[in-house]
Amino acid sequence: MDSSTSISSHTNEITEDTGASSSFTNGALLEGRPLEVAISEIKTSSLLNLKEPPSGAEDEQNDNKLLKAAVSGNFSEIEQMVLQYPQILLKPTPQGSTCLHISSIFGKEKFCKDVLAQNQSLLTSLNNYRETPLIVAVKSGHVNLATTFLQMYKEQGLNEKTLISDINGDTALHHAIRQGHRELALKLIEAEPHLSRKVNKYNESPLYIAVMRGFNDVFKGLWGTDRCSHKGPYDDNALHAAVRNDNIG
Repeated sequence: MDSSTSISSHTNEITEDTGASSSFTNGALLEGRPLEVAISEIKTSSLLNLKEPPSGAEDEQNDNKLLKAAVSGNFSEIEQMVLQYPQILLKPTPQGSTCLHISSIFGKEKFCKDVLAQNQSLLTSLNNYRETPLIVAVKSGHVNLATTFLQMYKEQGLNEKTLISDINGDTALHHAIRQGHRELALKLIEAEPHLSRKVNKYNESPLYIAVMRGFNDVFKGLWGTDRCSHKGPYDDNALHAAVRNDNIG
C-alpha cells in the first residue's frame, strides 16, 4: 500500500460527530466552525498539497510521511527524517495547520509530545482559522491532550497564550464550556483568569455560556475573577439569563 492510499484510509475512518454546536443564544446556531471545515478537508489531496519549500519527488514523499505519522500518531516513522530535516515540522497544509494541529484533531498525545520536544514553537502556532493546537484539541474533545498543552503553557510561562481567540472570537475556555468539559474549563480559569473577560463575535462571554449550560461550578469559578464579563447576545447578559433559567445557585 502506498502512502497516499494509507493516508486516505486513515482519514476515511473518522467517525467523530463534528456537527456544528449550538451557541446557546436563543436557539441560534454558530456559523460553520473552522475545525469542522478543517476535518472535512482532511483528505488525501489537502493533506499532501503542502506549501513550499522544498519541492521534488523526495520532498513530496517526506511530506506524505509526515502527515501520515500525524494522523496515525507514530512519531517513530519520521524520527530520522526530522533529525535530518527539522524544518519539515513547520510546514503547513493549505489550511495553515502544522502536523501538531493535525495530530491534535486525532488526539495523538505521544506524537504531540515528541514533536514539541523537537520544536516548542509549534505549541502556539496558528492555522488559517487562528486556532492554536490547544483550541483544536478542546474542539475535538481531547481533554487529556488539552490538559497536557495547558501544563506546557504553564511550564514555559505562556499562560497568556490561552487568551488567543479563533476567527469567531472564541478562546479555548469558550469551547471547553460549550462542549461540557467543566474540569478543563476550571483549569483554564485558574491558569489565566483574564479569560473571563473575553467575549466572542456573538457577544458571548464565558460566564454567559456557563449559565446557559447550567454549570454552577464554572459560573462560580468565573464569578470570582477580576472584571469578569457578563455579556450575552442581543443585549442579554449572564445575570438575566441566570434568573430567567433559575439554574445557578
